[in-house]
Amino acid sequence: RLPSLVPQHLHRDGIALFNLLRPRGVSWSRAVACVAQRFPEVRVIALDDFENRIVMASRALPPARTLHAQLKGALQQLGSWQATRFHVRAA
Repeated sequence: RLPSLVPQHLHRDGIALFNLLRPRGVSWSRAVACVAQRFPEVRVIALDDFENRIVMASRALPPARTLHAQLKGALQQLGSWQATRFHVRAA
């Protein structure tokens, strides 16, 4: 499976992004855990208007609060209405 192959090919400072849809009959926590288990740091980005979750994984990531502020600022600069419609949490 792709998530198991990514860590060995990821640059030391690289970040992997997974667009995750929850398989039928599987909880979100279990679905995220399957992707996250091979990475030391994982953040989950949930957009209010979408079913999927974005899973960000790496050797080192900023805290969820910091990442939220950075993403919000970037989305505001783009004029995106999603700037206030998402949440970030640690996995």
